[in-house]
Amino acid sequence: MSFTDDEIERLAEETADGRILESLYCGWCGYNLRHCAVKGACPECGRDYWARRGAMRGIHRVGDVTFPSGDVAWAAFCLLLGYLILRKAFAPANDWLIMIGGVFAVGGLYLAWHAYREIWAYIRYARIEAKIREESDAF
Repeated sequence: MSFTDDEIERLAEETADGRILESLYCGWCGYNLRHCAVKGACPECGRDYWARRGAMRGIHRVGDVTFPSGDVAWAAFCLLLGYLILRKAFAPANDWLIMIGGVFAVGGLYLAWHAYREIWAYIRYARIEAKIREESDAF
Protein backbone atom coordinates (compact mmCIF):
# COMPACT_ATOMS: atom_id res chain seq x y z
CA MET A 1 0.00 0.00 0.00
CA SER A 2 1.49 3.34 -1.00
CA PHE A 3 0.64 6.76 0.39
CA THR A 4 0.56 10.13 -1.31
CA ASP A 5 2.63 12.98 0.09
CA ASP A 6 -0.50 14.56 1.62
CA GLU A 7 -1.40 11.31 3.42
CA ILE A 8 2.15 10.91 4.74
CA GLU A 9 2.11 14.50 6.00
CA ARG A 10 -1.30 13.99 7.64
CA LEU A 11 -0.16 10.74 9.31
CA ALA A 12 3.04 12.38 10.57
CA GLU A 13 1.07 15.27 12.00
CA GLU A 14 -1.40 12.93 13.68
CA THR A 15 1.31 10.78 15.26
CA ALA A 16 3.10 13.88 16.47
CA ASP A 17 -0.20 15.22 17.85
CA GLY A 18 0.13 18.18 15.47
CA ARG A 19 3.30 19.39 17.21
CA ILE A 20 6.80 20.13 15.94
CA LEU A 21 9.14 17.45 17.30
CA GLU A 22 12.49 18.89 16.21
CA SER A 23 14.21 22.21 16.84
CA LEU A 24 12.90 24.58 14.19
CA TYR A 25 13.19 28.32 14.63
CA CYS A 26 10.96 31.24 13.68
CA GLY A 27 12.32 32.84 10.50
CA TRP A 28 11.84 36.34 11.96
CA CYS A 29 12.83 36.30 15.62
CA GLY A 30 14.64 32.96 16.12
CA TYR A 31 12.23 31.56 18.73
CA ASN A 32 12.53 27.75 19.09
CA LEU A 33 9.18 26.36 17.90
CA ARG A 34 9.75 22.86 19.27
CA HIS A 35 6.52 21.44 20.75
CA CYS A 36 4.46 24.24 19.14
CA ALA A 37 1.67 23.48 16.69
CA VAL A 38 2.68 22.61 13.11
CA LYS A 39 0.81 25.65 11.81
CA GLY A 40 0.28 28.82 13.80
CA ALA A 41 1.76 32.10 14.98
CA CYS A 42 5.10 32.47 16.72
CA PRO A 43 4.58 32.99 20.49
CA GLU A 44 7.36 35.61 20.60
CA CYS A 45 6.80 37.84 17.54
CA GLY A 46 3.34 36.78 16.34
CA ARG A 47 4.35 36.05 12.72
CA ASP A 48 2.66 33.13 10.97
CA TYR A 49 4.58 29.93 10.23
CA TRP A 50 3.83 26.55 8.73
CA ALA A 51 6.24 23.68 9.46
CA ARG A 52 5.10 21.20 6.83
CA ARG A 53 7.38 18.78 5.07
CA GLY A 54 8.84 20.10 1.84
CA ALA A 55 8.29 23.84 1.64
CA MET A 56 8.28 25.48 5.05
CA ARG A 57 6.99 29.01 5.44
CA GLY A 58 8.32 31.30 8.19
CA ILE A 59 10.68 28.60 9.47
CA HIS A 60 14.47 28.61 9.80
CA ARG A 61 16.55 25.45 10.09
CA VAL A 62 20.01 25.70 11.61
CA GLY A 63 22.68 25.56 8.91
CA ASP A 64 20.49 26.87 6.06
CA VAL A 65 22.37 30.18 5.86
CA THR A 66 24.09 30.71 2.51
CA PHE A 67 25.03 34.01 0.92
CA PRO A 68 23.09 34.62 -2.34
CA SER A 69 26.22 35.12 -4.44
CA GLY A 70 24.56 33.80 -7.60
CA ASP A 71 21.77 36.34 -7.34
CA VAL A 72 24.26 39.16 -6.82
CA ALA A 73 26.42 38.00 -9.75
CA TRP A 74 23.46 37.78 -12.18
CA ALA A 75 22.18 41.21 -11.13
CA ALA A 76 25.61 42.78 -11.62
CA PHE A 77 26.07 41.05 -14.99
CA CYS A 78 22.67 42.17 -16.35
CA LEU A 79 23.09 45.72 -15.10
CA LEU A 80 26.56 46.00 -16.58
CA LEU A 81 25.51 44.50 -19.90
CA GLY A 82 22.44 46.76 -20.07
CA TYR A 83 24.58 49.80 -19.33
CA LEU A 84 27.16 48.90 -21.98
CA ILE A 85 24.54 48.20 -24.65
CA LEU A 86 22.63 51.40 -23.87
CA ARG A 87 25.84 53.43 -23.92
CA LYS A 88 26.72 52.04 -27.33
CA ALA A 89 23.13 52.47 -28.60
CA PHE A 90 22.95 56.18 -27.90
CA ALA A 91 26.25 57.07 -29.58
CA PRO A 92 24.62 56.93 -33.03
CA ALA A 93 20.93 56.27 -32.26
CA ASN A 94 20.09 52.61 -32.87
CA ASP A 95 16.55 51.49 -32.00
CA TRP A 96 17.31 47.77 -31.71
CA LEU A 97 20.21 48.27 -29.36
CA ILE A 98 18.13 50.65 -27.25
CA MET A 99 15.41 47.97 -26.87
CA ILE A 100 17.89 45.19 -26.09
CA GLY A 101 19.81 47.37 -23.65
CA GLY A 102 16.54 48.43 -22.01
CA VAL A 103 15.50 44.81 -21.54
CA PHE A 104 18.83 43.98 -19.89
CA ALA A 105 18.72 47.11 -17.74
CA VAL A 106 15.17 46.41 -16.52
CA GLY A 107 15.99 42.74 -15.95
CA GLY A 108 19.11 43.77 -14.07
CA LEU A 109 17.10 46.13 -11.87
CA TYR A 110 14.64 43.34 -11.07
CA LEU A 111 17.48 40.93 -10.24
CA ALA A 112 19.14 43.62 -8.12
CA TRP A 113 15.92 44.06 -6.12
CA HIS A 114 15.67 40.28 -5.66
CA ALA A 115 19.33 40.08 -4.60
CA TYR A 116 18.77 42.94 -2.13
CA ARG A 117 15.89 41.05 -0.50
CA GLU A 118 17.92 37.82 -0.39
CA ILE A 119 20.88 39.60 1.23
CA TRP A 120 18.62 40.99 3.98
CA ALA A 121 17.17 37.51 4.54
CA TYR A 122 20.73 36.19 4.77
CA ILE A 123 21.58 38.84 7.39
CA ARG A 124 18.41 38.05 9.36
CA TYR A 125 19.16 34.29 9.33
CA ALA A 126 22.81 34.88 10.28
CA ARG A 127 21.61 36.87 13.31
CA ILE A 128 19.24 34.04 14.25
CA GLU A 129 22.12 31.54 13.95
CA ALA A 130 24.26 33.72 16.25
CA LYS A 131 21.41 33.93 18.77
CA ILE A 132 20.98 30.15 18.70
CA ARG A 133 24.74 29.65 19.20
CA GLU A 134 24.75 32.04 22.18
CA GLU A 135 21.80 30.22 23.77
CA SER A 136 23.38 26.79 23.25
CA ASP A 137 26.69 28.03 24.74
CA ALA A 138 24.87 29.27 27.82
CA PHE A 139 23.81 25.72 28.77
